[in-house]
Parts: sequence; C-alpha cells; structure tokens
Amino acid sequence: MLESTPERSVAIVVGVDHYDYGENWRLAGPAADALRCVDWLITLKLQPKNIALFLSEKTWLDDADARAWASTNAWAPQRNASQEQIKQFVNNELPLIDAEAVFIYWGGHGVVDDSRQRNYLYTQDASQGMPFCVCVQELTSALHGPRFRHLKEQVVIVDACANPFSDSGETAQPCTASFVQSGAWEYQTHQFIMFAASAGRLAANISERKSGLFSEAIFKRLTCSRGPAWPDFLEAFDATVAGVEALNLGLQQPFLVIDWPGRGLRRSGRPPNESVAVTSLLVLIDGMAVSPAMLYRLYLRSLPDPTREVGNTSIEKWLHDLEDSRPRTRTHPSPLIEFAERLGRELENDSVKQWVIDNTRQNVNSRSVLYDALNAEQNAQRSIATLFVEVDVDQNNEIRWWVYTPDPAHCSVQQVAPITGAPVAAIAERLGPITGDAERVIGHKYDLVVSLIVSEKLLLSDLESTKVQFEDDGLPTRLAPLNQRYPVTLHWHKRARAPAEGGGRAVNAWKLAVETLRPRIQQGFGANVEWLEPALHDEESDRYSNVTLKLLSVHGTGICVGLGTLVDSDGGKPVAEVVGCLREGVPCFFWLNKPQEDEAAARKTLCDAFAKLKASVAPVEIGKLRKAAKLSDPLSSVRIVWDEPGYLPVRQPFDGPTEGDSI
Repeated sequence: MLESTPERSVAIVVGVDHYDYGENWRLAGPAADALRCVDWLITLKLQPKNIALFLSEKTWLDDADARAWASTNAWAPQRNASQEQIKQFVNNELPLIDAEAVFIYWGGHGVVDDSRQRNYLYTQDASQGMPFCVCVQELTSALHGPRFRHLKEQVVIVDACANPFSDSGETAQPCTASFVQSGAWEYQTHQFIMFAASAGRLAANISERKSGLFSEAIFKRLTCSRGPAWPDFLEAFDATVAGVEALNLGLQQPFLVIDWPGRGLRRSGRPPNESVAVTSLLVLIDGMAVSPAMLYRLYLRSLPDPTREVGNTSIEKWLHDLEDSRPRTRTHPSPLIEFAERLGRELENDSVKQWVIDNTRQNVNSRSVLYDALNAEQNAQRSIATLFVEVDVDQNNEIRWWVYTPDPAHCSVQQVAPITGAPVAAIAERLGPITGDAERVIGHKYDLVVSLIVSEKLLLSDLESTKVQFEDDGLPTRLAPLNQRYPVTLHWHKRARAPAEGGGRAVNAWKLAVETLRPRIQQGFGANVEWLEPALHDEESDRYSNVTLKLLSVHGTGICVGLGTLVDSDGGKPVAEVVGCLREGVPCFFWLNKPQEDEAAARKTLCDAFAKLKASVAPVEIGKLRKAAKLSDPLSSVRIVWDEPGYLPVRQPFDGPTEGDSI
C-alpha cells in the first residue's frame, strides 16, 4: 500500500509501562510491544538511527528484559516517554530527518474527551493534577503541515483505552503537548491511523503475555512481511478485525481512519454506529424541496479538500463522509455542521439553522468561527476564473472560448464553433452551454467572469446584455441577460492578441499607457475616472488626446475614462468615442448604453462607485453591482472595456502576428 520503502522511513515507537500517577497505573505490556515493534522494523531494513524509541524511565532502569534488549542492540539514545522529550523530537528533530514516510506506534493508557472527538495518550510524567498527555488529533494535524511535507506517507497505530476522561477521576484538564501547527494543510499527505478501541471502549492488556490484545493481533499480521517493502496495512487491519469475536476484540471495536488524497475519509472495523446528527439532518432534508445537484454542490463546498470526495452517490453517504472528515482548522466545527449552515443560508431555512445551533451547544466558539468564515466568504473577493469568448466575424466567422484560472487543473483547452446567421443571435445560443461547461470546469472555488474579445465593430453591439438560457445544475433556466448572471468585460481583439514586441500605432500607444497605469494599480489606487468632455465646434480630434494626456499625466491618479452615453451607430460602424479611445491607447474605459435623466448626477454616482473600488478588482466588482442594480440606477447600463493585462488572456490561443491595428 505504501510506495515508500522502510529504508526511506522514520519511526516513532512509544511504550509506557510506568506513570507518575503511581503503581496503580502500572502496565505490563506496552514496553514489550514497543520492543517487538522495533525488532520488526529492523527486519524491514528500517535504519536503527531513524527509530526513536520512547520508554518509561523506570523501564529503562529497572526492567530486566528492556535492559537486556538495549544491551544486545547497543541501543542509544534511550529516550524517556515524557511529554517534553516526545514533543522536542516531533517539533525539532523529525522535520530534519531525510525520509519519505513515518511509522508511529503507541502503547499505554489513554482516554477520549467527553465529546468523544479527541484521543489523549498519557505520557510517563502524568500525575494527579498534572495529566500530561499527547493528543492524537493534534499530532496528526501537525504532521499534515508543510514542515512534514517530505513525509508524504504516515502510519499511526494506537493501542490505548478510549474511555471518557471524566471517568478517570482527574479534576484538572488534560495537559496536552504543544506541537507546532502551521495552520496550512499538505493535501498530498497520506495518513493511515488505527485505533485499538472506539470512543467509550477499553483496550485490553494481557499481563501474562506482556502485550496489548490489539497489538498482539495486528502485529501477528504485520510481521508476516519481512521486507523490503512495507506490508499492506489495510489488508492487515481487515484480517485482524475479520474474526473480532474469536480474538475477543469485539468489545473494543477497533477502527481505522484513512486520510488519502483523492478519497474520502473512511472508517471500518467496527459495527456501524447510527449517527444521531446525520439521521436528524436527513429528516429535515427529506422534507425540503431541494435538488440532489444542489446538495452535492454544497457537500463539495463543505469539504476541506473536495478532491477527497466520495463521488456523486447519495445524500446519506455525503453526510456520513462530512461527519467523518477532519475540520478545516482546529477551531472549525465538523464539515457536517458547515454543510448544514450553508444549506440553511442558501434555502433561508430556519429549521436547519436551528439544527446547527442545537448541534454546537457544547462548542459555541466553533460555531462563531464558522459564522465569521461564511460571512467573510460572502463578502470577500474570491479568486477569479475567466471565461474568454473570442468572437471572430472578420476572418473565420467563428466563436472560440476557453477557461483560465490561477490553477491549471481548472483551466480548459480552446474550443471552436462556427457562427451561422446573425452574430449576436448565434452567440446568445452558444453562451448557455458554454457557461454551463465553464461552471463545471471551475467547480465552486472561483467567481466566473465572462470576457468578450471582439472587434471594434462589436464593442457597442450590446453583446454583454444578450439574453441567454443558462443551466443551473444541469437544469435550463429562463432567458436572462448575460450581464445579469456574470460580470462581463469587453476587450478589443487586437489588444488581446497583440504580439509581445511591435504592433501598430494604436497597440503601441496602449502598451505605453499600460506601463504608466501599472504602478497605480499595484499600489491599490481606486478606479478613479477621467471624463471625456463633449465636443466643442471643430475640436473633435483633440478631446481624445486631451483626456488621454490627463489620464496618463505624471501626477495623475486616473485609471479609466468615462465616455458618457453611447449608442450603436448606423451601419454597424464604431462610434467616434470608442475609436478615439482605441486609437489613443486608453486601456480602460466605459460608457452608458442608455440616456440618463440627470447626466451630472449619473456621472457623480459612477465616479463614487468606481473610486471606492481597487482598480485591480473594479471591473468585476462593478459587474457584481450592476447585477443587483435597479433599472433607474446608472450602474445598470454601464458597459466596460478593460484592457489591463491582468484581464487579458494569459495563454494566447492565437498563432502568428496581428495583421495591423488601424482604426
């Protein structure tokens, strides 16, 4: 099962027989199991220098078998199973060891917290009022961080009781080891964790054989392998629990946790315990008018790593998988809780929201963290995925489209289709399936922006408001304007496919303007507007150069140019204002596609709206505001050309140089 070899692995082996709690806590078995484990690891060719063996100090000093073993194997260093020594090794030494996998075995006393979410393993220095321990979940969380990204395969075997901490009679709270937590996850890390006992169960120790019952059974399977490869741990576990009644393991209910890239977390080896939380949430969902497609989307969105999803199966499996999955962070609640909260918000269902409250009463802080995270998600600017749509009616009479995102895994190849008939109608017919495919490519991680790459003749054709029949989770919707669904930007095709070097006057003027505006954008300037003034008498040719000079002046703060109200001219020719901006190289400009009752008030509204936004996100955010604007709001009629390189194709789908850029 493991791709790494024992020779390229490191091991942590812990066997705690003696505790500072006193002789009543004495165990006869964990140390002997630990020594047998080390012997087996050595037969697999795991280098002794890469095995960290921790035993109770009293075991090293007084146990005859342990002393004889250490002498025979010339074992050094003889590490004590104290919280400090274990923590120091994990935090400081383990990250520096050149290895590809880590194997951990722990035998000794253990408990679970009263909410049955965390397993605590006592260290030798645990005593009354000072219950020193290691939390398994905190340890595996640390190992999942970037400090241990070289240890891509991790196996943990825990042979310890899991009875509630409150049953121990201890009045103090568990004193857990503080492992370095990065907050980030290495999602390519493999973890395979076996527990000898389910929550609330005891793990038996056989004193006369000096072995834990589970350790004896699992190592009987594992030691059948003598190397040089690791054994199949899943196969060994399944074989161990297959005859649980014969092995007297039935009362312990051993179980495992698999945390593997591309797979959902899976548990097995114990009778399926009915989840009250899952059952009660299912009852609520059954009474709702909600499509499986929506539930599946919310399931994926609630998983910390959607690549580990269990597939488009059933709501029952999704909910169980969410319950078994680790939280996003140490302070987040279960992904099942997150799913329910997302569902309640999307459907505005008070019963589901109350279910979240009822199931987080013992962890109000995690609920608050979730609320804050989802509120921030709603308000934050997510990463952008761009659907580029190139409309070529001048040369090839075809439409080309592709998706670009910061993650290559969510990009798509260019696709091409012919344009038959009127361009606007043909494009409107294509945009429904095109946007549906784009949504499936990007998943839920991105906000989709549609960028239309067109000729100067089509800039004022109002393509962005053409009515499209979209798809919602595979279901057709009513016709709706494109810019009511997505933020839409326009791009002049000769800039979108401009060569890196050279170009005609208009393209070169644009390149110089971009260089001037780039520092302002990088410094977080607002998208300040310079307005193109109306023509006076015979000065038509001067006003475009004047507004461009004002925009690009050394001490200027402008980012874009406002053109006022424009309409498509007769014969499909581009209007003078658009031609002037393209010719002078203005990268970003906008206009209104319908007259305003109060032109001055409209200007002020738009200036304020653009100025409040960072220039780097302005076209997308204006697009979002336009979607929600009333028809009387000037924002509803805004049309944007935004030829700033960050919004142009990163991967050019064109071959060869342009054929000139005259206007």
